Amino acid sequence: MTHDDRQFIQQLFETQTQQFQRHLSAVAENFDHKIGLIAEGHTSLSQKIDHLAQRTGERFDLVDFKIDTLNEKIVGVAADLKETDARLSQKIDTVEEKLGSRIDSVCTELKVDISRVDKNITGVAKDLKAHRDDTEAHHGGYRVKEGSQGIKRLTP
Repeated sequence: MTHDDRQFIQQLFETQTQQFQRHLSAVAENFDHKIGLIAEGHTSLSQKIDHLAQRTGERFDLVDFKIDTLNEKIVGVAADLKETDARLSQKIDTVEEKLGSRIDSVCTELKVDISRVDKNITGVAKDLKAHRDDTEAHHGGYRVKEGSQGIKRLTP
């Protein structure tokens, strides 16, 4: 190989090396640009995720607050119901006792009244029988006949 051939190869090698370095620089610059875009997208997504996590956390805090409030109200209502139940049970027991004693009192009074009426009816029945017996013994005056048409006065 001659000196000119060596120079030509040397020059060709240097030219190719320079072109390769330019190409490599362009590829590296393009690669850096794409990595920058990826990093920018990653940062944007990270911010969106952080914002979403914050909003979700706030919503969970609100839901927790509402659940705690409802639990407090439920406990309060349950206590009120127990108190109302106890109060109503006491009132019902009181009314039941009063009604029981009043019913017993009315029953006792009715028994006394029925006994008195029964004695009166028995007495009236005895008086009526005695009066009939006495009236039938004296035929000279008026006579009374009972029938389906009521009481009639019969003359002698």
